[in-house]
Amino acid sequence: MWKTFKNPKQSICLLAVLCMGVSSCLAQTAPPAATGTGLDTQSRKVLDAAGQVLTNVNQSSSSMDVILGNPKNVEAINGLIGTNMNLGIEQIRAATMPTIATSPTARNLPLTLFETYANTAEKDKTSVDQYLKIMETIRDDLRSGNFLAANEKALALKDFDFDGGISENIRNRVRASMEAKSEILKMDKEIEKYEKERRSKELLAGAQKVAPQSSGSSGGQSTTTGDNNTVVNTPKVDTAQFSKMLENAYKATRREEDRLIAAGKMGAKELEKVKKDIETRQDFRSYISSLMASQQYAQGIIAIDFYRAIYNDGDYSNELSMMYNTGLEADKQGKSEIEAFKYKYDNAELAGASERLLSAFMTSRNLPQLLIVPRTEKRKVSEYLRGMSELESLLMVKDYQTADDKIQSMRKEAKDFDFSKAMSLVNNGKMRSNFALGMAKLSAQQGKPEEAQKYFYAAAELWPTNPELKTASQSFFTTSDTKEQYTAEFDRYWTEENWRAMYENRLKYAAALDGDKARIAKFEKAMKKVEAVEVAMMKAEELKKAQNPAAAWEALEKASGEWSEDIKLNKMMAELAEQSADFIKAIRNARSFESKGQWGAAVVWYLQAQSFNPTSDLANTGIQKSKDKILNTNFAAGSL
Repeated sequence: MWKTFKNPKQSICLLAVLCMGVSSCLAQTAPPAATGTGLDTQSRKVLDAAGQVLTNVNQSSSSMDVILGNPKNVEAINGLIGTNMNLGIEQIRAATMPTIATSPTARNLPLTLFETYANTAEKDKTSVDQYLKIMETIRDDLRSGNFLAANEKALALKDFDFDGGISENIRNRVRASMEAKSEILKMDKEIEKYEKERRSKELLAGAQKVAPQSSGSSGGQSTTTGDNNTVVNTPKVDTAQFSKMLENAYKATRREEDRLIAAGKMGAKELEKVKKDIETRQDFRSYISSLMASQQYAQGIIAIDFYRAIYNDGDYSNELSMMYNTGLEADKQGKSEIEAFKYKYDNAELAGASERLLSAFMTSRNLPQLLIVPRTEKRKVSEYLRGMSELESLLMVKDYQTADDKIQSMRKEAKDFDFSKAMSLVNNGKMRSNFALGMAKLSAQQGKPEEAQKYFYAAAELWPTNPELKTASQSFFTTSDTKEQYTAEFDRYWTEENWRAMYENRLKYAAALDGDKARIAKFEKAMKKVEAVEVAMMKAEELKKAQNPAAAWEALEKASGEWSEDIKLNKMMAELAEQSADFIKAIRNARSFESKGQWGAAVVWYLQAQSFNPTSDLANTGIQKSKDKILNTNFAAGSL
């Protein structure tokens, strides 16, 4: 245990000095408001308690009860230590990128896709402006009813390489719809012909109904039967008349049969017409939906305008109306974000400019105006965002000292970066850990080892990389008996490859193995395995809350490459697998075809996976790899 000071004033000064350090930190930046945690109130209570301690030390040195004997002080300190410090991504992002934090998709930033965009050369501004001008004239023609002119101008869009064949696909749907309408007109004429035929047969059948025939008795003969001499008259049959009756009945049956056949043909053709019409409309609407889902809003709006021009019969569903409005709003917002980006970038406001460009990319990553942003500017933004992502990861795992260094580095890179919010998270984390450590020392001096150890573990949980932990841990875990016990336990866990148990007992092993280079190397290797999994699980938990189980599963799947046997990891993966079965199936099928060298099939499955998780690194990397293989194969075949 820590040394018990003979002078009580010395013991009290431990916490007093600690409080002074914390007060100095908090004087620089005020703690942020944390919803539901009461952070500001607790911090203020502790500072008030610290001030009271300092006052009491100056006035009296009676005993350590000055601190621990005051229930208000203990309550305030325990409340601060006990507040949940597992920072959520929303709280972290509000401190690092406040503009982005307000976005509905702020939990799951498409940084990998943005990185690809940032490394792509910009397009010629004149070409992009010309492309946008043609699109605007197409919309004007469609609004004024000049359908043929609009359709002809759409043909010119395919000549722009950044169009990606989308305009050609739209024209194919337009062509299919027009052909379907032409076929439907032909079907209408056939239906009209069958209807006339049916009515003619029906009228003829009604005019030539078989008349009832009288059964006269003239010319018959009488016979007597039975004992009572009953007389029976047997009429003479008119064979010619009977034959005529049968002939008329037969003709009537045939006429009815012809009428029914005509009606049947008419019904079948009507059904064929309706089916053709529905299928063509659904195919067009599905393609429009795919354009909107992939954020091809400008092209999606054009497609909807064509759809309305073709089907001007009121077929404009709420779904299409919502997509149209979404596209217009996204296009407008994206343009505004790019305008703000240019202004801030030109004024050396890198933090604000980076958030605006990322916001524009998140709103509509295929916005034509994004194509003309210079690559040098995009790369500078990408580097800044990468730094922010690293800072967020450091805050998430509570590596506050490294986070502090990163914040200072980012301040130099971006003069407009509001570092105070991020620093308040760092200082609060350090403050809580240091208070817990101070309480551990005081509890140890009071002869309460169990309580001291509880505070010690709380300090380690609040700030795992607190440099004071190593020194303090020597008092808990380095007696001759415990050191030998922990060393033997460590060796057993190493043999069993029980990395999780080693991680959970890392504090005592870090102290017990001090100076043992061979075991320290093993210990660090084990910690790296578990820490990688722990970080992945924290990210997966955030992605799960963001309703993106496929991305959460992918984060864990990457971590499993380092340590696939972890029970905790596998349990979480199994839970997520149920919610992202289609994504997992697509990835596994893609990998299967990839292993067989069937790159065409592989890219199809990777595209399927991408549809479930557009920001998937696995899918995007697989798509690019498969494309490269296909192109290289075709090139090699063509060069032979």
